[in-house]
Parts: sequence; C-alpha cells; structure tokens
Amino acid sequence: MANTIGFGQAAVNNTNGFGQGALTGGSSFSNTQSLEFDGVDAYINTNSTYSELDGANKMTLSLWMKPISGAPLYEYVVTVPRNATANEHVFSFQHYENNYLSFSIDGRTTKNVLANISSITYGSWNHVMCVLDTTLSGNDRARIYVNGVDETYQFSLGTLTTLQSSSGALIIAEEPQGAYNPYRGLLDEVAIWSGTDLRNDVATIYNGGIPTNLNDNGLTSPTTWFRFEGTGTTAIDSGTGGNDGTLENGVIRSTDVPT
Repeated sequence: MANTIGFGQAAVNNTNGFGQGALTGGSSFSNTQSLEFDGVDAYINTNSTYSELDGANKMTLSLWMKPISGAPLYEYVVTVPRNATANEHVFSFQHYENNYLSFSIDGRTTKNVLANISSITYGSWNHVMCVLDTTLSGNDRARIYVNGVDETYQFSLGTLTTLQSSSGALIIAEEPQGAYNPYRGLLDEVAIWSGTDLRNDVATIYNGGIPTNLNDNGLTSPTTWFRFEGTGTTAIDSGTGGNDGTLENGVIRSTDVPT
C-alpha cells in the first residue's frame, strides 16, 4: 500500500485564492475549479465511444461530489452505456438521496453493490471511490469507499468475469438515454483506472480530504482524469487515454473545490 500523506509521503498542501494547491512528489498541483450541474439538462460527454474499459476485469472510479439536499431522488453521476437500452451500462455510479449510493455493472439492478447514504454529507464535499476486481471471490469483487471508509453494505454481483464493451460515450451527470434525473450539485476530479483495483490505496487518493495529483502520487496514473480546470466547454482529460469531454447545456465552472 502506498503511504498516506503525513506518514512518509513527501507532500505540502497550501491554500491559494481559489482553493487548494499542493506540492506532491516535487510537482506543482493546484485545484481551483469544479463543475456545477443544474439537475435539469447539464451534463458532460466524451463525444465518441468510450472503449477504455472494454473486457477489463478490474477498474477504479474516484470522484469528489457535493450533492444538494432536495435534489431528485435518483440521479446518475457517471455512466458508460453498453447498448441503447436505458439502465444497461458497462458500469454506472448512482446517487439515491436518503437511500444509498450504487455502483452497478451491466445494468442498474443487474449487478451492483450499495453503500450507506448516511456516509454522505449534503452541502459538503465527499470523496467516493468504487472498485471492481472480478478475479476475487464473492463479495470482495466490488466495494464503495466514502471519505476513505468502506461503506459497502449490500452485494448483488451474480456471475461476473469481465466488463462488457461500450456502445457510446462516457457520460457525467446524466444517464445516456435520459431515463432518469440528471445529477444536481458539484463534481470535481473524476478519474477512472482501467485494469487497476486501487482499494488498498484509498487513503492515498482520499489524502485526508484534499485532492492530490493522481499522476504523481506513487500510484498508477488514471486512464481518464477530468480535473475540470480551464475555460470554455471542454473538459480536458489529464489521464493517459486522451478522452476529452464536452460541457453540455450550461454546465457552470465554479471555484468551490474540496479543501
């Protein structure tokens, strides 16, 4: 396991005028922006088929979310479709207010693990990390961590060997077929690792509640990493895959970031 900040990993966290800046492993890292979604029609898509997870038997999803209490009951946060049918995905991460968080494979109710919603603080930044490793047995194959803690409480994975192939773009804050309510709230630092299960490094990624440089923290660099820094309507992919996204329907850039 990689060392946690403060226990041997060289890092200094400083505050700047917009949020958190950090020096990790000698490289400059500054987090000054997040994105705000209205829960109506604002979302991000990668425009072309997202094939990075096709046939993978391991993956990790990491993101920071600041959900708004009173948002629609059921929201898609991140999803990749596997066909044109609503609710059928390579994977999806959903937020059910006052109920649970769900990390689903193949379809919304086909294969999933759930996490306690009580672990989420509304109106505050929360770190969520979902992991999958189909080479493990039983309930060990998938987990959901919230703020560095394993909050998984229900498993329904069935027979699962590899992720299916994508039929479309990676979508953030919406379901590809528009079957359910878009996400309402803020998101930041959305990252995906294909072929890598980082559950043993959740403390390094959570970093005590402060985002860190995912390309320079001693771990494998993410396949896809949307930092949400910049201007205009492009969400730049700072990972290895080069899957830039497009901000659709008035996604707002915000200086409210996890610190």
